[in-house]
Amino acid sequence: MKRDRQSIRLKGYDYSAEGAYFVTIVCKDRLPWFGEIVDGEMQLTDAGKIVEEEWLHGAELRSEITLDAFVVMPNHFHGIVVIGEPLVPLAGVHGKGVPRHAPTPMGSKPNTLGTIVRMFKQACTKRIRQSVSADFAWLRGYHDRIIRNQEELQKIQSYIQNNSAMWNEDRFNSRFDQPRN
Repeated sequence: MKRDRQSIRLKGYDYSAEGAYFVTIVCKDRLPWFGEIVDGEMQLTDAGKIVEEEWLHGAELRSEITLDAFVVMPNHFHGIVVIGEPLVPLAGVHGKGVPRHAPTPMGSKPNTLGTIVRMFKQACTKRIRQSVSADFAWLRGYHDRIIRNQEELQKIQSYIQNNSAMWNEDRFNSRFDQPRN
């Protein structure tokens, strides 16, 4: 029996619109592929380093995005991505990329948040499976939040910056505490 999946995206919202977005992407089964927290600091595995590299590489490939705060956690990733010109002032910006556009999958609308996340996940998955383990997988989809003002942006930036120190209370912290190599 085929399940009818309901979209968790904001109905009627244009996700190619200029704006700031908070994105969370989680590993399948919440396995700690990306590292472990030691004394409140994230220690990245090779897979975690790939995630960090691919996130930063996205801004090099896509001139229409700017990256703000992000963090690689043991079993998930949080990041702020801005499409177009920031509507709110950003801190910790990683800069615009060079004007070069990566191809998008057939049927995908270019320059949408979904396309940006999908390409990031695909690039990470390919590299991690080639160099770390063929078993790596993300959960299907991702969570996003449209950042509407400066106050909200600052709260999210603070959450990202303090995420490692708050790992013991994190809802993504699972029973798995040993990192994958």
